[in-house]
Amino acid sequence: MKYNGFYYFMFKSSMKKVIAEKYGSEYAAEIMKKSKQVYRELVDKAEDIGDDNPMAYNELFALVFVAPYIASGKKIPPETVQEMMRRSLYHIKWYFGKTDLNTEKGKAENKKNIVKYTKWYTADKEKQYPNSFKVDFVGQPYEGACYYRITRCPICSYAEKLG
Repeated sequence: MKYNGFYYFMFKSSMKKVIAEKYGSEYAAEIMKKSKQVYRELVDKAEDIGDDNPMAYNELFALVFVAPYIASGKKIPPETVQEMMRRSLYHIKWYFGKTDLNTEKGKAENKKNIVKYTKWYTADKEKQYPNSFKVDFVGQPYEGACYYRITRCPICSYAEKLG
């Protein structure tokens, strides 16, 4: 996968604050310094799902939070990683607030993004990137919902591989 430091840069201060609160600023500085390189290595070693893959950002985003966990020797517990994610997402709530997924417009926008991916992930792309996201629109929990299922996730597969 092609490295992009944007996501790491966007979330590093929020992650560092959480680690500093729980373990001290010295430890936080050490882990964040290590995690920058770990993030690059994680991205480099991630299975190729296509640089032009419309959902690749999901993996680049997720690996940012895996990096401090790995950099700590897996000593930072999942609850702390969860808090790092929560605070980081809260930090950029303005971005997510642009589209209210509970409105018809929001549902349509979300579906447009997923349909873009399903159009991209053709049979040829599946042969080329057999472990990329697998998405379908089977079922619907209730009328009017924007609903899709992710039935194969490279993020989950990679996380399991990393332990």
